[in-house]
Amino acid sequence: MKKNLLVVCVIGLICFQSCKQTEKTPVKNTVKVETPKAEQTIVLQDNKPNLAAVVEQQKSNQEIRGDSGNFSMIVSFYSIGSGIDIAVAKEFDYLVKDFQEQYGDEFISEKVGWGREGEVDFCIQLDKLKSTVRESFKNRADTILKKAIRVHVSENAPCLHRRR
Repeated sequence: MKKNLLVVCVIGLICFQSCKQTEKTPVKNTVKVETPKAEQTIVLQDNKPNLAAVVEQQKSNQEIRGDSGNFSMIVSFYSIGSGIDIAVAKEFDYLVKDFQEQYGDEFISEKVGWGREGEVDFCIQLDKLKSTVRESFKNRADTILKKAIRVHVSENAPCLHRRR
C-alpha cells in the first residue's frame, strides 16, 4: 500500500514539474481591426493591446461617429429564440453596401454581430450625405424594414453592441 502511494506521488510530482513553464517568452500577436475608413493593425504584447494603437483607433471612431458619439441610425435585428429575419437582414445589407459603393467615405456604416442566433446591428452615420440622399436612404430602408418582424430602429443613438 505504501509502495503504491509512493509511486502515485512520484508520478504526480513528475507530471506537475513537466507542465510547469520554465521560461516566459513574450507573445506578440497582431489583430486586424476594420474601420469604415481603413484597416488598422494593432500589435499585442503579452496579449495586451498596444496603448498607442488603441488610442488612435478610439480617435478614428470618434471622427466616424462625430463629437456626440452617436450614430444617425441604428438598425438592430434581434431574435427571441428562432433567429433573425435573415431574408430582410440580407436585403438591408445589400442596401447598405449599395450606398457604400455609391457614396464612399460620405456614407459610413458598421455591421456589428452580437448574438448567438445571428443578431446584428447596423450602425450608420448619415451626417456627411446631402439631405436628399439621406432621405432616399431612410425611405428605402423603411420599405425594407417594414417586412421584418424582429427589428429595432433608433436614431441619434450610440451603437450599444460594439466591441470596445
